[in-house]
Amino acid sequence: MNVLPCTPGEALALSLSKMYSVSNLIHIGEKYDSLREFMRAVGQGGSDVDGIGTETLKKFRTATLIDVDRELKRMSEMGITPLVYGEEGYPTPLTEGVHDPPLVLYVRGDCSVFPEQAVAVVGTRTPSGGGRRLARRISEDLARFPFVVVSGLASGVDAIAHQACLKAGGRTIAVLAHGLHTVHPTAHRQLAERIIETGGALVSEYPPGEPARKSTFVPRNRIIAALSVATVVVEGGVKSGARHTADFALEYERLVLAIPGNPIEPMAALPNRLIREKHAELCRGLEDVLASLPHYTVDGLRDALDMRARILTKKAEQALTSLGPDARLLMEQIGTDPLHVDDLCRLTDLETSLILSLLLQMEIEGLVEQLPGMRYVANYRA
Repeated sequence: MNVLPCTPGEALALSLSKMYSVSNLIHIGEKYDSLREFMRAVGQGGSDVDGIGTETLKKFRTATLIDVDRELKRMSEMGITPLVYGEEGYPTPLTEGVHDPPLVLYVRGDCSVFPEQAVAVVGTRTPSGGGRRLARRISEDLARFPFVVVSGLASGVDAIAHQACLKAGGRTIAVLAHGLHTVHPTAHRQLAERIIETGGALVSEYPPGEPARKSTFVPRNRIIAALSVATVVVEGGVKSGARHTADFALEYERLVLAIPGNPIEPMAALPNRLIREKHAELCRGLEDVLASLPHYTVDGLRDALDMRARILTKKAEQALTSLGPDARLLMEQIGTDPLHVDDLCRLTDLETSLILSLLLQMEIEGLVEQLPGMRYVANYRA
């Protein structure tokens, strides 16, 4: 880790003046022993540091006017902890192979979550029904291993990943594209509070008060990738934000995995392309994540997963038997392609009222899942 030519207070002041780049400071440190020496040279008109433009110099000057103690008190009242690059507590993953780490990482929540191994789960804001199920399953399994699950708190795959991780009793990190004074989208405020309450964290490189803008989301995605030993892409278009996250992960020499999808589905385009171009390894579940990570031994993992599958199958068989032969007949028709209730009536010759009653009980038992439009898919196959 490079040593910055400034004190932690000066670094915080620079971040509050909207200078988020560590690289500029390291560049200055190669020529000047301290930030004060650099500013003195600037004031005397003698600075000839290449790459430091007029706008950046304005930020340096603004930083000298900031009351750091007052800002620290204000952040403390908001429950926000600033972690400064090069200082104790700053997440180590952000310094490993990352050429553009945030100068300051602002945190709401438990800072002890960062030493834990993390895996990012990312994807589209508009996942298919299958994408939702896959995002939920991989996130729950990662949380139980346990990994910390990292995502961006956006609608769709991000929110599903956070929610599934919490359901499995895990800890999760949400990386935001704005200051921690608020949560965007506002519909996820309750989810954000649950993340904090369960030992996770909300993080951002942007100071409190900084709004989300179109230009802040791609930089946010680099932090998601950098915090994680691996990034799992569930669904997304080829030009989506998930593509940026995968690109950053590859740049930082992190593992990228992608869950393949139906070629005719638009949201399968990104994971399928990543696999085809050999930028990502194929991911069918937790076992593929672990098998691809050199840090973990997979001895006995498949046996453990097989045992879990046998237990779940036994429970499903018992539930199906208790529901009777009509339920089994119904189950034989339901697969991974969604079927409407009318289709099931036609395929089984059972009365609609009986089918609806059985489907409700089968959904409670976890045998099937209802999708919008009275369509059903199987969670279990004999």
